[in-house]
Amino acid sequence: MNLSIATKDEIQAALKYLIESSKLKQIELAKTTERITEAPRQNWKTLEPITKLKCGIGKSKINALKEIFYLFESTEL
Repeated sequence: MNLSIATKDEIQAALKYLIESSKLKQIELAKTTERITEAPRQNWKTLEPITKLKCGIGKSKINALKEIFYLFESTEL
């Protein structure tokens, strides 16, 4: 799923899947979803900025996110 353009519902569903599959543990679904949704994801080149959102996802959990999310840099014509 392209995190750059994903909707709040899509982000929440993906995080819920990762939590239920035990790939992400001890995060608050609502808080994490909100913080990621509100972040300037369109400008991200990697998923690393998620670790600075204070949403319970540190560097050790980034690999779990990479199973679902990717970033696509849009280019203006």
